[in-house]
Amino acid sequence: MAIIKCPECGQSVSELAANCPGCGCPINGNIDHCPECGAVVLKTYEECPVCHCPIKKMEEQKIEGSHLFQLASDAFNAGKAHQASVYAKQAAAAGCTDPVLADLQSRITAKLNAQEQKFTEVKHLFEEVHQPYSALALLDKLIAADPADEYLDYKDKVVLSVTKDLMAK
Repeated sequence: MAIIKCPECGQSVSELAANCPGCGCPINGNIDHCPECGAVVLKTYEECPVCHCPIKKMEEQKIEGSHLFQLASDAFNAGKAHQASVYAKQAAAAGCTDPVLADLQSRITAKLNAQEQKFTEVKHLFEEVHQPYSALALLDKLIAADPADEYLDYKDKVVLSVTKDLMAK
């Protein structure tokens, strides 16, 4: 049990007290600390009265970052590395502090690099070796693993080329 200063009137009060004896401010379950200066604040405060830190905005960003991290993790676990990469970048930009985010980002990068190698092989098969059916088979495997727009667009290009070739015969 700690003694704190009431954020409304400054009187000493137990953090377990239901209300401040001086001003009646609700204390128990209604107290938080400013993330910047550590001052005792009410959970309803938008801004710290001591350092003017935007408490509510920081909390919203933290929640948004955590949500985006969860979306990134879910997308990665579903095999959608491209989508996971977007969410992970947004989570980092929103200030997500989850220590697992860096690990997730490195796993996403490794997966994207492996997929990029396969996609380079697809383009080589189609554009240089002129084996559209082999390229299409490998591309279908890539799309099954991660239906990224880049892969879907390239599949349309390969299918269109094969269709034109068949129509010309």
